[in-house]
Amino acid sequence: MTFRKLLFILLLLSFGCIDNFPIEDNEIKPQPVIEGLITNEPGSSFVRVSTTASLGSNSTNNSLSSGAVITVTDNNGIITPFCEKQEGVYKPEQELFAGTVGMEYTLRIVLADDRIFESTAEKLQKPLIVDSVLVEFEPTLIEGTEQVQGNHRFFATVSSDQQDEPFFFRTSTLGIAQVAGDIQNPPPFQCLTGEFCVEFCWSFRKPIDQNIRIGSSRNTVNNTTTIEVGNQIYDFNSFYFMEVTVYSLNKAGFNFWQSLVDQQGIKGSIFDPQISDLADLNIVDLETNIPVKGHFSASGVSKGSIFFNRGVSAGFNTAIPEVQFTCTEAWPNSTLEIPPQFE
Repeated sequence: MTFRKLLFILLLLSFGCIDNFPIEDNEIKPQPVIEGLITNEPGSSFVRVSTTASLGSNSTNNSLSSGAVITVTDNNGIITPFCEKQEGVYKPEQELFAGTVGMEYTLRIVLADDRIFESTAEKLQKPLIVDSVLVEFEPTLIEGTEQVQGNHRFFATVSSDQQDEPFFFRTSTLGIAQVAGDIQNPPPFQCLTGEFCVEFCWSFRKPIDQNIRIGSSRNTVNNTTTIEVGNQIYDFNSFYFMEVTVYSLNKAGFNFWQSLVDQQGIKGSIFDPQISDLADLNIVDLETNIPVKGHFSASGVSKGSIFFNRGVSAGFNTAIPEVQFTCTEAWPNSTLEIPPQFE
């Protein structure tokens, strides 16, 4: 195109002579991100629905999706409705619902905008075995000082009683830390001696860290494998309870979580906005037959735990923080009520 022609077109545009080229303004619906889980443990099944920001949106954050109609159907045709317990989080209408090992389950979601999504039928995998849970202290020096700090690293040994068959799993963790505070202004008669009053409370930490932890029978010895399941900073020298939950996976489920680990550097969750091109997506848009981001799993559950003294494990003690009125001021997600694990 010559300069003269280009100048002519620009002049036409500037005088409004070309007015019949409308820009399409079709609404782009945000795409869902779905995580669904059926287990054989009563009360632990759930579906979580989020939406990603669409192209051109000013927002890059995800928002939980309310108002969906969700059901799970087994291969006997029994339908279990899921109710929205909190924004975007759905749980079985029967609170103690539990899946059955060997049964197949299909997830169906109808969003508030009438789009319908459905999963493939997933067989509930047999639970694996948590043989042991171990803790190891990893000391480090605070930069520029000789003062030692560090983390407690947790490991679980997992096995299967199905010899010579590959197994796959992912883990989640719960930590409960006994912590304390030196109260500067205790209520009358709470402390009989001393300038400070030491009060204990219990801090709940779930998960222990944000890493996605997955494992398999690759490189196993005697059909067992040991993996790191959590990592927690040492911040007080009393007792700590850690529980690991192992969710058995099929090969496709393992591939999905492995691709997420690879993309996110072993960090994050499936609701992070940058996920793309994940492996073995098993939920599709019924209108387009295109897979959506996320996964639906049917997992057997097994658990293991450890209870230990953090100061003894680390080999040194940490200072008790000072608080104005109560121990819970210093520690997030804490309570004065003694958990059953510490009674």
